[in-house]
Amino acid sequence: MSWQNFSSTQLNQEYSPSTCVDDITVYLDAYRNDSKQVLEQGLVQRNLVYASGPYRLLDYFAATSQGPLVIFIHGGYWQQLSKEDSCFVAADLVAQGFHYVAIDYPLAPGATISEIIDCCCQAVVWLQQQSDRLDFDPQRIFLAGSSAGAHLCSSVLLAACREQRGLTPETIAGALLLSGIYDLQPLIHTYINDALQLDKVSAALLSPALQELQGLPPCFLCWGENETSEFKRQSQQFSQLLQASQVVSECFEITDRNHFDLVYELGLPDSPLCQALKRLAQ
Repeated sequence: MSWQNFSSTQLNQEYSPSTCVDDITVYLDAYRNDSKQVLEQGLVQRNLVYASGPYRLLDYFAATSQGPLVIFIHGGYWQQLSKEDSCFVAADLVAQGFHYVAIDYPLAPGATISEIIDCCCQAVVWLQQQSDRLDFDPQRIFLAGSSAGAHLCSSVLLAACREQRGLTPETIAGALLLSGIYDLQPLIHTYINDALQLDKVSAALLSPALQELQGLPPCFLCWGENETSEFKRQSQQFSQLLQASQVVSECFEITDRNHFDLVYELGLPDSPLCQALKRLAQ
C-alpha cells in the first residue's frame, strides 16, 4: 500500500523504527559507551573545527598509512545524537586501513535540514583540503550514514554532482547508505515534523528521491531485516531510481539486524556491509 493511503497512526508507526525493538535506549547507550571506549584509546584527533559556528566539529581517526577516508554522518532524525555517539566502528575500520571521521552538525529545531546539509558539505570540503596534513587519499573519500545520516549523505552527493557548496563531482568516490529516508514527504504527516517544520515544497526540494540522480558516484544501500516496511521501501525504491539513472547501485538486507544495530556491521571485516565498503574502495 502506498504511504499516501496510510492513516496518521500508520505513518507514525512506519516511521518510528523503535517500534521494531524492545528498548531503543539499549542501542543509544551502546553507541555512547562503545564510542567512549574507542575515544579513550587516544588514537584520535578530537574536535577539529571544520567551519565557524557551534557544532561544526569532527573527530579524526588516522590509519597507519595513506588510504581511503570514510566520513560517517550520524542519524537521529536530524534532531538527536552526535559524533560522540558515532566512533564505535572507528578502531575496526582503522585496523583495516581506512581513515575514519565522525562529524557533528547542528540539530533541528535549531537548524533546518538545508542548514544541516550545508554543514555536512562544509565538513567534506574542509577534509578534502586537509588531505595532505591528515595523510589520506583524496581520490578515495567515501560517505557513510545511517537513517537521517543516509539522507544527508545522498544530499551531499547531489550537491557535489551539481558543483554546489564547494564540492565537485570528483570530490566523493562513493557512499554507503544505511536505512535512509530519501523521500521526506511522508514525514510531513508525522510527529517527526514537529521539529523539522517541513511543508510540501521544502519536503520535495530536500528529497533526493525526487531529484535528478545522473552522475552520482556508486551508492550501496542496505537495511536491517527487523525494520518497518517503509524504511525497507525507501531504500529499495531509491536504489531502483539510482539504477534507472545509470548510477552504480546495490541494495541488500542484512539478516538479524535492526535499524539501530545495523551500523555495527560497518566495522566487521567479513560482514556484507564492510565487504561493500571494500569493493567501493578498490
